[in-house]
Amino acid sequence: MVMDDVRPRISAQPVRLDRLRLHIRQNGLAFTTEKTYVHWVRRFICFHQKRHPQEMGSAEVEHFLTHLSQQRDCSVNTQRVALNALVYLYKCFIGKGVLSPMDRMQALDGIAEAEAV
Repeated sequence: MVMDDVRPRISAQPVRLDRLRLHIRQNGLAFTTEKTYVHWVRRFICFHQKRHPQEMGSAEVEHFLTHLSQQRDCSVNTQRVALNALVYLYKCFIGKGVLSPMDRMQALDGIAEAEAV
């Protein structure tokens, strides 16, 4: 029997995305949020040929979101979830203010405009 609602254990020496998982848990976010954020962060990293997020910035985030809307035909809500995951990654986890509130508003406006076309 597989239980998808049970959080996997994190080793005593967390690596890579396990550190993000641990940070999410320490901040008391829901397990579904943890799974979703880790999923989108993993896709973001893989999209950029496994570059470390600290090496990237708002241009890479914008490029990824544009890819989701134009090439992958993701809905606005899906793009917002991906954006929220990346904002959490940069603002809360890395501590790097990659996206200002104005950048986020413009990104969401761009997402809405792409869907309207």
